[in-house]
Amino acid sequence: MKTNWICRLAFVAQCTFTPSPQAGDVFKCVIAGKTLYQDKPCSGQPASQHILTIDKPPADTLETAKQQLAAWRANRIAQAAATNAAAREQEQLLIKKQAVQALQRSAKAQEDLAAAARQPVFLSPPPVIIAPYRPYPRSPRPHLPHRPPPTHQHHTLPPTSGRQTFAPATPSHLK
Repeated sequence: MKTNWICRLAFVAQCTFTPSPQAGDVFKCVIAGKTLYQDKPCSGQPASQHILTIDKPPADTLETAKQQLAAWRANRIAQAAATNAAAREQEQLLIKKQAVQALQRSAKAQEDLAAAARQPVFLSPPPVIIAPYRPYPRSPRPHLPHRPPPTHQHHTLPPTSGRQTFAPATPSHLK
């Protein structure tokens, strides 16, 4: 749609700002092998000059062109409207088709759930897991050699009864 709008605007601008053909003199100058068309006579060196006259087009031709332009615009507007209507119709059909497909999927899912509910449920016993055969028993940790109890005695304090107070020890040479 945006492209049509831009094309229409460009066409209207071209028709509006393009000068209408008018009668005038056009000079064709051939200088150094190049052909130039200008509204003034060729200057400078003598060159071959041809005067071309352009006559103003008849008024009925101009009116015919305006009528053709108006007909073309009306035709383009009608085509755009028809295209838009067809696109809207296609979009509506697509929406309806998607709605029907969604309903069909829903009905299929409900049928599957109903069929699953009608099926009997068989409970099987839990599986029996048999440990792999090992020819020797495994201990959780490696075997360590047995240690005999220690032979030296640790210093132990004699048992005390009641409350025990601690006094600083006095060295033996001060007693």
